[in-house]
Amino acid sequence: MSIIKKISKSNFTYSLAGLIASSYAKFVSLTSTIEVKGQEKLLKHLEQDKPIIMTAWHGRLYLLYLAWPKKFPLKALVSPHSDGMIISKTLQRFGITSILGSSNKNAKSSAINIFKSLTKEKTSVTIIPDGPRGPMAKAVISPIYFAKKTGAPIYPLTYASKKHKTLDHSWDKMIVPKPFSKITLIYDDPIIIPKDATEKEMEQYRIKLENSLNHISKEADIAVGIDPIKPHINFVKRNRKQEKRERQEKQKEAN
Repeated sequence: MSIIKKISKSNFTYSLAGLIASSYAKFVSLTSTIEVKGQEKLLKHLEQDKPIIMTAWHGRLYLLYLAWPKKFPLKALVSPHSDGMIISKTLQRFGITSILGSSNKNAKSSAINIFKSLTKEKTSVTIIPDGPRGPMAKAVISPIYFAKKTGAPIYPLTYASKKHKTLDHSWDKMIVPKPFSKITLIYDDPIIIPKDATEKEMEQYRIKLENSLNHISKEADIAVGIDPIKPHINFVKRNRKQEKRERQEKQKEAN
């Protein structure tokens, strides 16, 4: 590994990037008009010392800390890759602890940490259902699984900013808010998964979560006065091809 790569992947670089990202987020929040909708049920649940699973699309996670009541602890499942480490350092500055892991790396240890947080520690956990690499706005089953096993309700959350920059070249079409804007954050009603839910029912709840996040994202966009931002069709198609290749590779390995 070259010196430049070592520096770019160093803890110092991640910390510096996290400082810049968190400082910018604070500046945006201080100069903007902020509205949080649908938080009442969440607060009532947390005040009973019951943790929840918070979910949001990867492209709309930047300002979600604004909708979380600070007096309650929160952890977030974060990818151990470079972008995930920057997110981890950013969240740290907002008092949010990271659980490093993904479906490919540290999956077992991160799952254990999530169970421990939700059951023994009574600490809520954030899971990004289309992270860490997409497809964009396509939910995986993991939040449904953890909700079923722990009894914790799933709270979909999103945000929109009237003034923003969409990173069109990123897989998630990340929305970066601009200062002096109108920002709306929306919680949807909780999704509760029965402990005896079958695989078929869990898939139905996965689709319900996916639809919920897309619905409130559209609602948030309209609330701030912009046209609803939709997933990039060509990108989604490209990721479906990628998924097909990955399935074929797994079948070869199994044989």
